[in-house]
Amino acid sequence: MKRNKVKDYIYLFLFGLAALFIGTYMICKPKEELLDIIMSWIFGIFLLLFGLFVIFLVVYESIKPKQEPVKKEIISTRKRILGSLYGFFVGDALGVPVEFLSRDKLKSDPVTDMIGNGTHNQPKGTWSDDSSMVLATIDSLYENKDENIKNGIIDYNDLMDKFLKWKEKGEYTPFGKMFDIGYTTEAALLKYKKDNNDPFCGTNDIKSNGNGSLMRMLPIALYSERYYGASNHVFVRQTADFQIIREASSLTHSHILSIVACHIYNMYLSYCFAYYLDAKSAYRALSYYFKDFFEKNRVGNEEDTELCKQYFHRLIYEDISKVNLSEIKSSGFVVDTLESSIYCILTTNNYKDAVLKAVNLGEDTDTIAAITGSIAGALYGIDNIPEEWINSLQRKELIDEYVNKFLEIDDMKTNLMEEFKVKAINMDRVKRRKEKMTKDSWDIKELGKDAITIDTNIVLSKEDKEKLDYGHAPAGMDDHWFMYVDLDEKTINYHRSWTGIQIFKGFYKEEDNKIVIYKVLVNSNLKQYDKKSKEKEIENFRHFIENDIKNNIEENKQWKIKKS
Repeated sequence: MKRNKVKDYIYLFLFGLAALFIGTYMICKPKEELLDIIMSWIFGIFLLLFGLFVIFLVVYESIKPKQEPVKKEIISTRKRILGSLYGFFVGDALGVPVEFLSRDKLKSDPVTDMIGNGTHNQPKGTWSDDSSMVLATIDSLYENKDENIKNGIIDYNDLMDKFLKWKEKGEYTPFGKMFDIGYTTEAALLKYKKDNNDPFCGTNDIKSNGNGSLMRMLPIALYSERYYGASNHVFVRQTADFQIIREASSLTHSHILSIVACHIYNMYLSYCFAYYLDAKSAYRALSYYFKDFFEKNRVGNEEDTELCKQYFHRLIYEDISKVNLSEIKSSGFVVDTLESSIYCILTTNNYKDAVLKAVNLGEDTDTIAAITGSIAGALYGIDNIPEEWINSLQRKELIDEYVNKFLEIDDMKTNLMEEFKVKAINMDRVKRRKEKMTKDSWDIKELGKDAITIDTNIVLSKEDKEKLDYGHAPAGMDDHWFMYVDLDEKTINYHRSWTGIQIFKGFYKEEDNKIVIYKVLVNSNLKQYDKKSKEKEIENFRHFIENDIKNNIEENKQWKIKKS
């Protein structure tokens, strides 16, 4: 028993005894008037009973058995990954039989278990194009895992080839035949088939914002989460992580609404992997992140940023869980799908209730339940998914095979993370601040011959340049960049810290007592696919420089880049 509690019990016990003494005194004290006698007895008996109650309470609290506090179960990352993947497949299969049915129809006859037949007349446990494209994505990541993981590059051509195999040959399907495909996805695949030099075949049209890229994003989200998921370095999350999502979505859907919807899903899933966050805490973190994301115009340009703020306002600037159910739309429009899924997560507290609520919203039931299921699986783990639902999945052995392949990819990435952790720890932080970085300070790779050349005119003061000369060594697991300045070559070089791949190489010269960065080479594999890609790359490069100038300043002086 804690000391403060013992003191409290003693005080209460003495208080009870005092009440007993005063009550007894009032009853026993002789009185002449009848009214005084009656009032003394009433108050005396009250004090006696009150004193007895206090003493009984103190004695009971002192001797009752102590209960151990209930400890919150910590769900392992492996169980969350399994929960997210199987949660997706199960949610998809739950929604297939009632796809396109109205909410009113499902309200009168709701789905409560895994069923068959229905809209597509398929057996119980049949999954759709959503799961097929997820399996194809896992297959591509697995076949190219060495290149993907060691060099940080996804083979998007191979990924599109896998999607074509699904569409034309029925691979990655429950019965060897595709029975459903979205219009925008089909158009992108047909475009790629005609010319496979450029895999980014998505239509940049606001009317082409179905949920076709969102529904296949799970493996990419988990893949990038394992690189950046533990990071508290906001700039890293808002550039490198968004880059992967932008590219992956643009294969079939390149409009900014689809891209940002995929990134919101990616980030919410990432926050749900944090064992210390529940669904609502993760949602608050998501809201904070994207308010900052939009405020700093990480989307790319002001017009796109304003469009995203408009369409994602309820989700980011309001609380979607407080919206009336009648105002939640469950269509195939990517914003509706995302809102519906997160709404179902925030208004339930387990996997089963979340996915059944998603299915019974009606309309695009398979995709909304699949997205909801992937998030719920990440939150509650594989053990929270009804086992009979998992076992009822058609061609489950194929799903098991690809889930195991993804786990193998994850193991490889985990090992890479550990290697990096040792490398970062071995470089003392004080040493990093006192010694200038050189190309020999880190294991790096030079830019290839296919790098993109961008002319620019970034002007720095000599004081700013002196701060940059210290370079930048990774401060830990949440810092993904290494930078050094080559004084002989007169270049500023940025590399991925985990893989050593060079991203930027900026050439500078002295001019009128200033430093001018006149040319930047950019890794072609990280080129962004929109009309303002070069401007965006230079903006990213500028942000990196601003960050390092601030971080290398003594006594917190705020040096700023002078924009030309």
